[in-house]
Amino acid sequence: MDPEIKKAIEALREQLGKNAEGLARVDELQTAAEARDADVKTIREELDKVKEVAEEREKALEEMKREMRVVALEKDPLRERRAALEMMGMIGREMLARDLGLMIPERYKGEAEKLREYRATLAEGTGTGIPTILSQEILDTLEEVSDILQLTDLQVGVPTKGTIVTWTGRPTLQAKRASTDTDMTESDPTMGSYTWDTEEAYFFFPVDNWLLELSPLALGTRIMTSMRDWYLAGLVNWFINADGTSSYNSDTGVLNDTQNVYTLPAGKTGFGDITKTDLDKAKAKVLKRGRARGRWLMHMTVLGVLEDLNREGKVKVVREAKKQEGETVLYQPAVLDEDMPDLDASAKSSAFMGYGDLAAWLVAIAGTGIQVATSKEYFFNRNQTCFRAMGHIDIVRKPINTWVLLKTPAA
Repeated sequence: MDPEIKKAIEALREQLGKNAEGLARVDELQTAAEARDADVKTIREELDKVKEVAEEREKALEEMKREMRVVALEKDPLRERRAALEMMGMIGREMLARDLGLMIPERYKGEAEKLREYRATLAEGTGTGIPTILSQEILDTLEEVSDILQLTDLQVGVPTKGTIVTWTGRPTLQAKRASTDTDMTESDPTMGSYTWDTEEAYFFFPVDNWLLELSPLALGTRIMTSMRDWYLAGLVNWFINADGTSSYNSDTGVLNDTQNVYTLPAGKTGFGDITKTDLDKAKAKVLKRGRARGRWLMHMTVLGVLEDLNREGKVKVVREAKKQEGETVLYQPAVLDEDMPDLDASAKSSAFMGYGDLAAWLVAIAGTGIQVATSKEYFFNRNQTCFRAMGHIDIVRKPINTWVLLKTPAA
């Protein structure tokens, strides 16, 4: 392949990120560039077109997000994070005092007037118990603080329902027709779609009532941090363990995926039975575009098994990464998470590892924000008040084999 074309393709892949349609077109151009009679000029022009379309797409998405933010923020007078955190603290203290039937400490008496002024400026129907800027911050930071979520196709602020058309493969190249009056043969289906339909997902968390004594900024920060981190932990747990039952809003996560599975050979019923050959075969079940952004998802103890594989005199399976923290497995990053099965969970017919492009999964969070409420009935005998945080989410596997799940056999 022409060196300049190769460099342009690598740069374009990095720019496209999770753009599956753009990556599919780059795959086609790379195949063409690898041919002996490759038309470098034409391929270069096509790469420029893909880049231009991708830039227009990103610009349109950013503009849409910006407009959504502007519309939401215009309904809320608080535009600065510190002021919003202080208001959250005042709201939290009011909830605590009201539900406990206690008086607000004297030094915070002035908060009642600030709360009245704040609520008076909110447009009708927009008050959700948390300032808009903080509600958006919770959603925006979910991707940044999770190794897993930032690699999925995380969509924040989407409608509660939606459908997206996507490429599922390449058309099959057909031989010439027998005659001019012969119908053309249909190629294999290459277009599909995936749909999300978010449902409510919430959690309760107790707050000790002595927090009534904290400053509004400190109280607001504590409540916000709890909501953000715990909602994040719950999302990651669902993404990995959701089994399609009502306990997970009928969502199905990584460990229960059935679309593309590699099962270890018969008799290898333990996680520790895996070999390098198994890793190679699993990778082969993933399309090239999935391998280009491939990641290994597993528990730390399973990574330990791969580190101990006997490769004397050969390249190690697990190596330290050069440009990032952590390790690589067969030169591709390993993503470790405690929610993945460890060696103690080793058993027959059990999933234990995944490989491919995590963007094969859509994690959708509807743009309704995180709603907050309190109750004095819960944990009353512990001198605590229970806060409830609720949002709307969905987890969807896209109909394309850019991800594979590794399992042990049934026997």
